Amino acid sequence: MTGSGSSVRWAACALAATLVAAGSGCGGENATPGPPSGLRTLRIYSGLPRHGPYRSHALAVEAGIRLALRERRGRAGRFRLRYVALDDALPGSGWDAGTVQRNARRAADDAAAIAYIGDFESGATAVSLPILNQAGVPQVSPSNTAVGLTRRGAGADEGEPFKYYPTGRRTYVRLVPRDTAQGAVLVGLMRRARCDTLAAFTDGSVYGNGLARIVARNAERAGVLVLEVVTVDPSRSGYADQVRRLLARCTGSRRASPWR
Repeated sequence: MTGSGSSVRWAACALAATLVAAGSGCGGENATPGPPSGLRTLRIYSGLPRHGPYRSHALAVEAGIRLALRERRGRAGRFRLRYVALDDALPGSGWDAGTVQRNARRAADDAAAIAYIGDFESGATAVSLPILNQAGVPQVSPSNTAVGLTRRGAGADEGEPFKYYPTGRRTYVRLVPRDTAQGAVLVGLMRRARCDTLAAFTDGSVYGNGLARIVARNAERAGVLVLEVVTVDPSRSGYADQVRRLLARCTGSRRASPWR
């Protein structure tokens, strides 16, 4: 994840993209319907975590959205634009599935909604995307990297990405590379550091599981011995015993590794 300055730029780009896609009523078989006639004010929603580890990034994205709106003087052609910032996280925690669903339904039920920016985490978008797709609300994420949100293959779960698009139309775009690129870079760094054995930890999330599978696959192709991919509960502490066990296995496996 990059700094807040990049998040601001991402958000500005996201807003511009959604205005082009939704506000102008682009044509084509997969185009999203434009706003109903008679409306003078259109609403742009965001669902971002104002609590938890990504709070600072979320606030930066919101600031970027407001900046983009000010630069357009709060208008898109004949329409006034209103921004509605929603929080998808709970105090003292990260994103919450129930909150994400309520946010998405609020935007989906609003006839004046033309865009939804978010969610910040891939797992949250997996919850909101089908709801917004069903309603025809375009969605842009500044940060999602999970492969399965847009395509099948390595890193995706069964049924992805089709289960996120009940209408059969694509209404979602991400502004950063998917985990396929990140996984390849991580394995490249491992090779440069002359790592010959891999044990990976994942938090069990959509993002964590997908990235772990991609890294493990790329590592095997690079000749790195993959010992184990371990799923841990991020709400619990004390992984020392698991780390020591895996370190011992890595040390004992070096001679057996197919890559030196």
